[in-house]
Amino acid sequence: MTAPGPDRAGPVVAPPRKIATDTARSGFRSPDWGFEFRELRTWNGTLPSIVETSVVAAFQRAATFPFRPIETAALHHPPHGSSSPTSRIGRRSTAVRIAIGVLSLSTVATAQELVEDGAASWYASVPQGRGVPCDNNGVPVEPNVTADFEGHASTADWCSSIFWERYPGNPYGNPMFPLPLAMQASPDGLLLGRPPEATNTAFAFATPFGYNNAPMRITTGGLSGGQFAVAAVGDWTVTPRWSDDGRTLEATFGHGMPFVYARSNGGRPVIDPRTSLGFELIEIAGREACFRIAGDVYAAYASPERTWQYANGVLITDQLVPNDTFAVACLPDATAETRAMFLAAADARVIDSRASWSYDAANSEVVAEFEFILEPNTRATPIVALFRHQWLHAEIEPGDYLPTDLATSRGEMKLVPTATFTVRHPFNGLIPNLPDLGQSDPVRLAEEMAGVMTAPDLIGGDDTYWNGKSLGRAAMLLPIAEQLGDEPAADRLLAEMKAELEDWFDVSSANDDRFLAYQSTWGSVFGYPDAYGSTYQLNDHHFHYGYLIRAAASIAERDRAWAADWGGAVELLIRDAANWDRSDDRFPFLRNFDPYAGHAHASGHGAFGNGNNQESSSESINFAAAVALWGATVGNDEIRDLGIYLHAVESEAIAQYWFDADDAVFPENYPHPLVGIVWSNGGDYATWWTNNPEEIHGINLLPITTGSLHLGRWPNVMRRNHLYMVQRNGGTPTLWQDVLWSGWALGDPTGAMTEFETRSYAPEPGESRPHTRQWISSLAAWGRVDPTVTADTPHYAVFEKDGVRTRIAWNPGTERVTVTFSDGVSGCVPSGALMKIDVDSIDCEPADVPGDLDGDGAVGGSDLGLLIASWGVCGTPDCPGDLNGDGRVDGADLGLLFGHWTV
Repeated sequence: MTAPGPDRAGPVVAPPRKIATDTARSGFRSPDWGFEFRELRTWNGTLPSIVETSVVAAFQRAATFPFRPIETAALHHPPHGSSSPTSRIGRRSTAVRIAIGVLSLSTVATAQELVEDGAASWYASVPQGRGVPCDNNGVPVEPNVTADFEGHASTADWCSSIFWERYPGNPYGNPMFPLPLAMQASPDGLLLGRPPEATNTAFAFATPFGYNNAPMRITTGGLSGGQFAVAAVGDWTVTPRWSDDGRTLEATFGHGMPFVYARSNGGRPVIDPRTSLGFELIEIAGREACFRIAGDVYAAYASPERTWQYANGVLITDQLVPNDTFAVACLPDATAETRAMFLAAADARVIDSRASWSYDAANSEVVAEFEFILEPNTRATPIVALFRHQWLHAEIEPGDYLPTDLATSRGEMKLVPTATFTVRHPFNGLIPNLPDLGQSDPVRLAEEMAGVMTAPDLIGGDDTYWNGKSLGRAAMLLPIAEQLGDEPAADRLLAEMKAELEDWFDVSSANDDRFLAYQSTWGSVFGYPDAYGSTYQLNDHHFHYGYLIRAAASIAERDRAWAADWGGAVELLIRDAANWDRSDDRFPFLRNFDPYAGHAHASGHGAFGNGNNQESSSESINFAAAVALWGATVGNDEIRDLGIYLHAVESEAIAQYWFDADDAVFPENYPHPLVGIVWSNGGDYATWWTNNPEEIHGINLLPITTGSLHLGRWPNVMRRNHLYMVQRNGGTPTLWQDVLWSGWALGDPTGAMTEFETRSYAPEPGESRPHTRQWISSLAAWGRVDPTVTADTPHYAVFEKDGVRTRIAWNPGTERVTVTFSDGVSGCVPSGALMKIDVDSIDCEPADVPGDLDGDGAVGGSDLGLLIASWGVCGTPDCPGDLNGDGRVDGADLGLLFGHWTV
């Protein structure tokens, strides 16, 4: 959800409007699918303003919700409309409101408590007057949870809108899309069903769902209004609770669940179908009621020994039982075999969900584990649905899946009876930067580096996003300056990066204008100055913090002492956006990342008609790569493997859901090969601020880093996307050319190099000429990414051109290691080295074999020089050339060295 803005490091260039739209607005707006609430970015040259276009008709329509009223007096359930939600919510006309996030104030004591960790410090609470999560009127909000709720509210998630009362008077949130189903909480129960087929426009597709078209409502007889809050949340499941005058309803649902498991107390379970969509009762057979609505097959399951009655247009159980359980499921068909399988799964009541992962270095794979946690003593097996990015790599035999899939906005989901499953995602390595192998013109690089260094400030921007983006640019320039031997440039870059990060990581005074602050209410860390709703909407934390973490990793690679001093603040940011430690109760688990959907969400509240969303998948990948590199550099394998997990899984999700790499996800009549924004129920060929093709394509490429190499697994997709951009643009790009050429180079490095060398351009604010030159010239020299070859270290890259492979390995550790590639080539990589491994490379000598005096893994001329330099009586106990330990360096030692000679 991040839009571009000005940066004091470069000129502001207003994005052009190249495609005419049917409305005169500064952002793209999808059609009004029932009720839509989207926040459009406008460009004013200095700051983004958040313009909230409120389509509130949904809340008003709840008063005349067109389900059949339940007329059984014994249920104490008033007809729809008699307890109108608008009497509580209040009617609001459709309007445009300006939400000023900085007007929301946190109530804290004047004296601010600090948290100190090494040299780092941050506020233990948000200082007064600073933005905090709020509703759309700018009033601070607290999580909508029950008294017995444990943990933190799930923000930046598919279900966040029911945790966050974004629109005052509506605690029921917005539509949720836990595919293969869709949900909408309402005052008198849960609306649910299969989302309809996608609605397509020239710029978007979506499966609309809400009050107007939900196939059914489940409820407790007599329930109307009362209290609504979230009682429990898992890694991809949620359990809200309705309470009203002694009646309660709880429902558990989530990703991959064709079932909703519910519990009713104080009234009988009720299924209220929308008969206007075409209702057909197929059969009531004991505890199962099977029916069709709008062509989809459903079944309701009463608790054992109960059955259903159909009267007055609703299904209701035959007896009132305290704390009664029931379930509803969507079936792929109504065959006897399918019905029998789903009936058996009706008692596999899911109460929680848990994700875990590990990195398999031997196979260069991320092993992702999924568990649907059932009620204690459950013997039944649930039926679950796998997304495409999961079943492509799942350890499930093809014959174990049900024969019929369920179509969704994420492609076909496969059904399988299991409570646990494992997915093995390929990981194609991660290195900190591209090495200098002579592939780039050093004269041109030096000239361009000198041009960069003329700027009075190398790192610009004031807020968490724009300063972070500028830090990321500096982190890419630093290794190039080192490779050029430009020590003044390298020293200046490193010093300015340290100064900027230390400014963020140190609360020097109460009036410090740049700092971090923790807020316990939502379990989050906010950076001030903020940007793009990162405080009052809790947006984009992984986007912003990814840049800061990436810069910190670059510094740590060169200065371990700095990392030890300031690492506490870096880890704080990692935990905020992707807390992996379940014992750390300061933060929710994996805030931004959705482990089941396979990608992150950007909106903190997710209160939109199309669910939650993420625009810049590439900035999400940047966060993952930054986390992995930080963990590798500081020797924390747990953090390293977290980043690898996030990177590998989201890489697959991007290919499938942003780029439709296999042509198997987007609707047939959707006219574009990619989307700029992925929504819970579809996608937009757009950005939050423009419909310009250059930026639609570019926002899912920037920043270009070695973390971007994963896109090279799909070279034809990268080439196709670029050519389509040129077609839509009416010619070659005139904005963000460097970013677009760099993405194109992953599919057509020769074509990209030609464009780069023959066209003038202005660098994108997060890019630089030296970095773009090195990136494109490297791919032109080495060829495309070769995903068929892996290595036994996570830190590698492989390229192939005309049958010649270029293998690169990095060793962030303190000891030399032998890196072995899957094609049999191996070589010794000294500590801290980033180097090429060839067929004639030599493995490391065993650590206890004398002779390797310089620690490069081989015994050769440099070791001989060191031995000769120490010839004679040793002056110190650790004399390096004294191989036999007799206190002298002489012929005997020389003989030992030649005995282990390797090069």
